[in-house]
Amino acid sequence: MRKSRKLIAILATLALLATLLVPMATPAGAATTYSALTVPSIPQTTEAGATVDLGSIAISVDSLVYGNHQAVFSLPSSVTLPSGWDSTPSYSYTPQGGDVAPNVVRLGDHEFRLDFYIDAGHMYSDVKIIVPIAGVTTKAASGDITCTITNIAGQLPNGSVVVATAGSGNVSIAMKTSPSASISSTGTVVKINLQENQQGGLVEDVTSSLQFTLPNGFSWSLPSGSGVFNVATGTVPGDGITLSVQSGDTRKLNVIRTSVTQPRFALLQIVATITADESNARFGDVVATVGGSSTANVSEITVGKYADFGVNVSAKESKTVLAGRTGQKIGGIYVEEDIPGSLIAGRTITLKLPANAKWDTNPVAVIDNNGDITLGSLTRPDDRTIKLVIDVGSQNSASKILFKDGKVKLAVDTSGDLNVDVGGTAGASGTVKVADILTPITATAESTPDVVIGEQSQVAGDFTIVESKKEAIDKDSSDNALEITSPSGVTFASVPKVEVTEGDFLIGAVKKTASNKIVIETKSTSSKASTLKVSGIKLTVDRTVPVGPVKLSIGGANVNKTSVDFANATTAASVVVANCITPAPGEQKATVVFTINNTAYTVNGVEKTMDAAPYIKNGRTFIPVRYAAEACGVTSDNILYSEGKVTLIKGDKVVQLTIGSNVMLINGIAINMDVAAEIVDPGRTMLPFRWLAQALGAKVNWDEATQTVTMEL
Repeated sequence: MRKSRKLIAILATLALLATLLVPMATPAGAATTYSALTVPSIPQTTEAGATVDLGSIAISVDSLVYGNHQAVFSLPSSVTLPSGWDSTPSYSYTPQGGDVAPNVVRLGDHEFRLDFYIDAGHMYSDVKIIVPIAGVTTKAASGDITCTITNIAGQLPNGSVVVATAGSGNVSIAMKTSPSASISSTGTVVKINLQENQQGGLVEDVTSSLQFTLPNGFSWSLPSGSGVFNVATGTVPGDGITLSVQSGDTRKLNVIRTSVTQPRFALLQIVATITADESNARFGDVVATVGGSSTANVSEITVGKYADFGVNVSAKESKTVLAGRTGQKIGGIYVEEDIPGSLIAGRTITLKLPANAKWDTNPVAVIDNNGDITLGSLTRPDDRTIKLVIDVGSQNSASKILFKDGKVKLAVDTSGDLNVDVGGTAGASGTVKVADILTPITATAESTPDVVIGEQSQVAGDFTIVESKKEAIDKDSSDNALEITSPSGVTFASVPKVEVTEGDFLIGAVKKTASNKIVIETKSTSSKASTLKVSGIKLTVDRTVPVGPVKLSIGGANVNKTSVDFANATTAASVVVANCITPAPGEQKATVVFTINNTAYTVNGVEKTMDAAPYIKNGRTFIPVRYAAEACGVTSDNILYSEGKVTLIKGDKVVQLTIGSNVMLINGIAINMDVAAEIVDPGRTMLPFRWLAQALGAKVNWDEATQTVTMEL
């Protein structure tokens, strides 16, 4: 039993080694594609014995290895391969390795086989084989003529390719020059290709084998160099094929044929000139109707375009960019002439960004349609403007200029469409959208509780910070910080809790760097958009804060990389976390009650606690400085201590008292009190409450029976 198991293990190992030692027939990733170099139009019916040329099949193999490669190519029954057809076409192939040479074998009327063998140890890259399907006959063909490929061996997989289309015309007509070429009042040369789909497709007619009729306002002419030419030979074709402008009607151009003796013309080309009459030619496409004795594949053909001087401005595409970042790639911008000379030589095209954007990398200006305009220098007059000089205007063809690969830097507080104004002196004008600006973060509060002016440690709503995309909150090497800032008059009473609730963003320490600023350190950026939750927020609101929403601003180096470029743009997102419902300080009504020898006091009936109790000395009530000042409407930020002096600021009034002195200064004016401010154990500064309250505009009442001081503000 043990010997049997050992033998099985040995055989399995040998089998594995055998599979590893056998070379692969096809390299990993090798691909074969089929395509047609041309798809000619042929007539639907062809007399038996007449020949037509179908398209050539292009076979492309990116990496061809040794071995036998074979496939059968099947044509529809309407196509017949004549006897001996496989020895007639000229097959081409690259590279010219001897063992790449293909062998084509006719298998029957409608099929042939392609095979070749690559010698051992050889491998060829980027192999191309061209098989022309020429000299065949068709009968009752219609629609697409499709060749189906069936694999036999090697790297010629199954597939199919359309090699011709059976149409209704005996002559196929197509433009050689661009149908959008500008027709001018000085004359424009156009070229039209003709292909006979069978011998004699261009019929014999001494008046008009084919006729091209232009619309009103346009005329044909035949200056030197005009005529009909055999494209294959570059010469005038036989059978007396010529051109003629019809006498008495220059809108009509006739192709004349005097006899039919030549074989089928694979490709003829008409060269003639069209001139526009500015007095009655209409702008737009110039469409010629097709007539004459021959049947053609089209009844009309666009031979050009007639337009006035003009320049069109458009966007190639729109990108998505991130606010607060540099190096943001925008979409390309097209500036296109309607006719040659629309852009004036020696003048300029300018691209100007809005105030929230500046150029980071200049775009590149290229001619996108082989126009003959010449471009000069491209400069940047200022951070928002690019200027291109037109060196030489276009002469023969309208030009299309593409501004591409431009990069911008964006203010952090911007969003929406990024538009570029195109202008200058050359004639271009317009506005194009080149990008959608994405804010790096958004913030949303869960609630907006009410807060009261003059109160400390009031609970605000929790909120979330959501990245618009991964790495929207960056990791800055110097600060590593996301900053939350409160508005003027609002301070953070404590450090809130910050946690990542979605995604993999990693935070560090959360700390208060100033009374109005919370900093969240970044340890690692996100690999997918993440969400941070900020909770446990407590705010102190002083009496200068107006009624309405309390809005926190979120910014910092990790979302704002363009602070140097846009000094006034600091906020990436903002969020309302509370609502201040207390009237403004001038309208504030408050009643504060202190009790002698009691640390408890009330504000509008709400009990609070002091760290020292009021007392009476020399007939005057003394109260701890901070509580006395806050009761009179002074915020904690406006209670200042320095060298034995206490300074209290409320609105436009500044009150100063010196420990041990009975002189009080109100806006610098001395007032003599009958008692002095003093310090009692353990280091508490006590102020004479009535003098202070009256100086700050409060009304004070004393109740002997209850030993209470009531202040109304």
